[in-house]
Amino acid sequence: MEEKKKIESKPNNCLSRKERREAFKKKIKGRKEMKKNRINQCKELVEQKIEIIDGMRWVVPYLYWFEVMVKERWIGKEIKEIMKEEFHYSDDDITRAFEKGLLKIKRNNNEINENCIVIQGDILLNQIHRHELPVPYLLPIIYEDNDVIVVNKPSGIPTHSGGRYTENTVIRILEKERNIKLFGVHRLDRLTSGVLLIAKSSEIANEIQRHFINAYKKYICRVIGYMDSCIVNKPIIETSCITKQRVTVGCEGKASTTIFEQIQYDEKTDTTLLWAIPKTGRMHQIRVHLSYENHPIANDSMYRNKNEYCTHFSIPENWKQPECKECTSGIEIPQENLWLSCVELSVEYHGTTKTFISEIPKWGTKNYDCSKDLQEWRTVHNQILSEVN
Repeated sequence: MEEKKKIESKPNNCLSRKERREAFKKKIKGRKEMKKNRINQCKELVEQKIEIIDGMRWVVPYLYWFEVMVKERWIGKEIKEIMKEEFHYSDDDITRAFEKGLLKIKRNNNEINENCIVIQGDILLNQIHRHELPVPYLLPIIYEDNDVIVVNKPSGIPTHSGGRYTENTVIRILEKERNIKLFGVHRLDRLTSGVLLIAKSSEIANEIQRHFINAYKKYICRVIGYMDSCIVNKPIIETSCITKQRVTVGCEGKASTTIFEQIQYDEKTDTTLLWAIPKTGRMHQIRVHLSYENHPIANDSMYRNKNEYCTHFSIPENWKQPECKECTSGIEIPQENLWLSCVELSVEYHGTTKTFISEIPKWGTKNYDCSKDLQEWRTVHNQILSEVN
């Protein structure tokens, strides 16, 4: 039994082929179980109360079981250590969660409601009083037929459920509006705006995804300083949640290529307007490549400065909420705008290549004066940094 525990707590690269096969089976079984639980939770959320305030969609806070498969970097660690490092829980928070049965590990259909060392195949369960962040209410439709819906996604709303969002996502909102099941084909980062393609059936989603590796995507962005046209060909690797930047350039990462074409340099604000054409589809690829070239997106709090980090942009007065009586925590409003937008997407389905184009945001026009926006961003950014530090 002791030998089996040692094997289960080893990382994947130390396992034999047979052990890796068993670990993979556990992972698939765990994912199926998590999917089933998420479906049941979504059914319970159908009647979740929604409020529209000043063009923003609010979800009334609710209880939610957060589930996540144990990641490889967690194996061999105690739950307490994981909750502190990955989710920034305090010792008091962890103790209280264990006492109330709100934090546990699911292992082989058994639940462990105490601190323990996690192993391969475990599922971490944590019940939270979820405060979903408000998102823009209107979702402009670019194109729709019997197979797909193409949306001009606003900045600040996620594509699908995950993290702090279940109800306030593009797919979930459209599903509730139309009373149909929708399927994601690709995704845009929460802060990235622009063309987003959604399928009306799993068959269409699978068909488009088979061709998506050859899809043509064109973005517009505004970066710091003078940047000429160039090609950035640097591998990208995901980092731990502990670090400030989730993704970085690294020799052990996946091959990543982005073509940048200069549109205009604005001497007044010392910013450059660029076309960005990614040839691969890595997480935060454009943002990371621009940061690597020392020309990050001008209002990108995450990648603008390696020594600074801030998840907020501005907190309008009418967005503030009082502290929650259920969990004694208020709502933090994250940066709701990023000067990065997908303006063109060409992809093949039904044997034909179709092109979808979105309207260029106002900050992406040649004559737009962004000096006021930048000044506001710097003021709020520096204020929050001083409070954090």
